[in-house]
Amino acid sequence: MVSHRRKINCILSASCLLSSIFSLYILLLCFCRVDCYARDTLKQGDWITDNGTALVSSGGTFKLGFFTSNHKRFVGIWYKQDQQTVVWVSNRDSPVVNATGTFGIADDGNFKISDTTGKEYWSTDKSSSTNRTLKLMDSGNLVLSDDDDQLATSLWESFRRPTHTFLPGMKMDENLMLTSWIGDGDPGIGEFTFKQYEEEGGHYVISKQTGDYWRSWMSGKFSSTDELMPYAIAYLLSNFSKSLNQTKYPLPPKSSAQLLLDYNYTRLVMNYNGELQYLKWDADKGNWSMIWREPEDNCSIYNAFGKFGSCNISLSAAVSVSQLKIEPNCTSSRDCKDWPNSTCNRGTDGKKRCLCNGSFQWDGSNSNCTKGLVAGDYPQTSKEHSKGKMSTLTLIVMISLIEVFVLTSATIVCIYLWRRKIARRQDNRRSNERNRVLRTLDSERHLTDLMGSGQFREEDERGIDVPFFDLEGILAATDSFSDANKLGEGGYGPVYKGLFSGSQEIAVKRLSSVSGQGLQEFKNEVVLIAKLQHRNLVRLRGYCINGDEKILLYEYMPNKSLDSFIFDQKRSMCLDWEMRINIILGIARGLLYLHHDSRLRIIHRDLKTSNILLDEEMNPKISDFGLARIIGRKETGSNTTRVVGTYGYMSPEYALDGLFSIKSDVFSFGVVLLEIISGKKNTGFYESELAMSLIGYAWRLWGEMKVLDLMDPTLPEICNADQFVKCVNVGLLCVQEDPKDRPTMSNVITMLDSEVATIPTPKQPAFVSWRGLSSKATSSSKPDTYTEVTSSTVEET
Repeated sequence: MVSHRRKINCILSASCLLSSIFSLYILLLCFCRVDCYARDTLKQGDWITDNGTALVSSGGTFKLGFFTSNHKRFVGIWYKQDQQTVVWVSNRDSPVVNATGTFGIADDGNFKISDTTGKEYWSTDKSSSTNRTLKLMDSGNLVLSDDDDQLATSLWESFRRPTHTFLPGMKMDENLMLTSWIGDGDPGIGEFTFKQYEEEGGHYVISKQTGDYWRSWMSGKFSSTDELMPYAIAYLLSNFSKSLNQTKYPLPPKSSAQLLLDYNYTRLVMNYNGELQYLKWDADKGNWSMIWREPEDNCSIYNAFGKFGSCNISLSAAVSVSQLKIEPNCTSSRDCKDWPNSTCNRGTDGKKRCLCNGSFQWDGSNSNCTKGLVAGDYPQTSKEHSKGKMSTLTLIVMISLIEVFVLTSATIVCIYLWRRKIARRQDNRRSNERNRVLRTLDSERHLTDLMGSGQFREEDERGIDVPFFDLEGILAATDSFSDANKLGEGGYGPVYKGLFSGSQEIAVKRLSSVSGQGLQEFKNEVVLIAKLQHRNLVRLRGYCINGDEKILLYEYMPNKSLDSFIFDQKRSMCLDWEMRINIILGIARGLLYLHHDSRLRIIHRDLKTSNILLDEEMNPKISDFGLARIIGRKETGSNTTRVVGTYGYMSPEYALDGLFSIKSDVFSFGVVLLEIISGKKNTGFYESELAMSLIGYAWRLWGEMKVLDLMDPTLPEICNADQFVKCVNVGLLCVQEDPKDRPTMSNVITMLDSEVATIPTPKQPAFVSWRGLSSKATSSSKPDTYTEVTSSTVEET
């Protein structure tokens, strides 16, 4: 009994194993064939969206779907094994661009292409109906019918409306025409067409927009040579008609019979270059092989050399010949009795002529018509024809030799002239380079002399790179400096808004008679800022000198200066944390350009929040270069006995000893940074129990680890605390007492703009009391002299 049960269990186990193996086999079959669930049919109401999905014919030969060409989407049919070969395109002149396409059978029963917005790009033109089906056949034919099982009821077929490709199963007749693409990869309607004409024996014609491009001159002939149209091509075009005329299209020899046996994966293409090509897929090489093409050469192009021209293939030359003997009443080749092996045909002018196998050529041997030889008016004897033939060939050879000589001579002359031109260009380049260096040195010497002189002469204008404005135009633009156009006032003087020609807005800065700044500061602005080009430096548009009037014209900054935002309780709320960080980095990049990247190495000496202007996008631009100084490229600083600048932003070594350097600007930047993130001024704000300045207050909070208490009250809800602490750290590094301890502006940018940069701990900053002094631009000079002893030199980067 136990043995019997064991046998039953073994049988059941074997059965289960076989069932599992069979299921696995079926699953593997599905995996091996990727199209096991692909469909070849669309029912009415079905739509396919442009997401890579396509119809696949039942045999897996063709696909229908969207494809891309020149960034445009088309619906077409292509080979599944060669997706680059498209054989039919629907919307070739209405591609889907910048939209998601879809195609299917609409409610009215038509096959349509549209996009998700409902815009229609292409449609069949059949009357409205229901229960229609669209099916992709394995022949490549796309069929719209009322019943997918009864193809005889098809309403529309792609085989009857081809584009540029003829596939096996089509039939070429007067109702069918192939139209080339515009170019390689552009399926739009091109300039070449191929079709059959029933008249004159049903010959085939390739036409161009300008007229016929190629003709099969006689029935059954595809060129002007004596070769007949290949039987395989004629058999394909006739849709494998058994009644094919064997006289016109004789069967090929047995050696070529294999060509007729397999039309799978063959196609006839009207190419965009004007060639009709017959191609077959080479499975071993994995590409298409060209079996046949027409026109095969220039001599095969219709009327290429005129109505009575002749083409010699071996010499690639065209020769004009006299008009052939006209047989006005000829109806067959018998009427051309004087022309052996000739036929009677009608020319483009309507007259009938004797044609030698379709061409205007005859060799005079009374037996053959040979391509490439020239015929006379009438038949000649062999001796006469040989003499004429030799004369013609001699003439052709002489013409060819003359052409070769002329071409060679022209080539030699062109090479000589080209080499002379190259040599002259190199000499000019070297000369221009020398002149540019001399002009640069001369310009910079003049610039240094101009800035060091105590007057402004008319001839000095040659060193200025901005235009001169006349006073009358400025008065008209500012309404005579009216208070309504006044934007503000600084240490230099008042600033007005001017409206110039073309509605161009410009800021006009007018030197005040009571200003502490004078001619030297004006010259600094005009000369220096004109040489500087950076997105974070204000652009000078022009200047004006008229008597006591000294005027500067700048690009207009609609948001005015930075101090009008950060020190105003209401407007400061417009500056979020990200905007303040961008302003800080923009100022830093502007200073880096002045210190290291500009052609002239500049120390600004008066960097402060009121000298930072904001454009319409709140980008910062450093302005007011009246106190700026040029230093040598290898220098980092200098000294002066005349200390100028704004209290609260001056470094201690400059305020006390007149020593200024790029580190002086770094100190000023540190003050500006602390003011931006705190919303507080460095001077004139704190009570004595807090600190003498913003710097002292920030240092005290740093030591007590209460740095966040420095934050502008409008920021806590949106501020990045870690980033805020980093900014305070960098600001304190910039205001350290010893200039050597302060970072350069390149280091400042790295520390602010990097997440991984190591930031050192700051040392105690300089504590200088400016209590009770104005924060406006002023000059602080040593009592013994006002003489400027700064030595400025200029070098090019």
